[in-house]
Amino acid sequence: CNPNTGNIAPNPVATLDTKDGVYDCSFSESVSSHIVYARGDSRVNLWDYQNNVILRDWKEHQAEVYSVDWNLINKENIISGSWDNTIKLWNLITRECVGTLVGHTRAVMSLAAISVTILVSGSHDSSIKLWNIQTRELITTLSGHTQAVTSVVAVSDHMIASASYDESIKLWTMPYITLEKLLFSLH
Repeated sequence: CNPNTGNIAPNPVATLDTKDGVYDCSFSESVSSHIVYARGDSRVNLWDYQNNVILRDWKEHQAEVYSVDWNLINKENIISGSWDNTIKLWNLITRECVGTLVGHTRAVMSLAAISVTILVSGSHDSSIKLWNIQTRELITTLSGHTQAVTSVVAVSDHMIASASYDESIKLWTMPYITLEKLLFSLH
């Protein structure tokens, strides 16, 4: 507690020192002590911070891993995006990479698993892509940014938000259809 202000100064609950830069991290909703993180040496790690143990150390990307996320619906799956222009799908049960999505021409900057079957990705190539996680197929590409897309997020089941180095935030809507209906109408 700071005696001058009465405020409580925050202290870290846990610290993990790594041998390379950490670009992104995400908490598990099913196991509160698990954090997945993206490393500059092309690795994806799963850390149990309560026991201070690295549970998984995956290295299949060919360049820095810039983004990671849990599939919040299918909680045993993790996704990662890299400077090698690919997206990897990881399964905690099999402890393996279960798929690679190829389609961006530059680094994958941001990822969001927005349903059991749909993943959205934003890239340094200024595009946003919607993917079918189950079939590993590209559903569609959204164009409109002029520079790198640094963040993507599902706002609702029919709207996506994106942020870019082009100094803009864009909301992408698909009126009268949900993302799940979009997926099934394209296949």
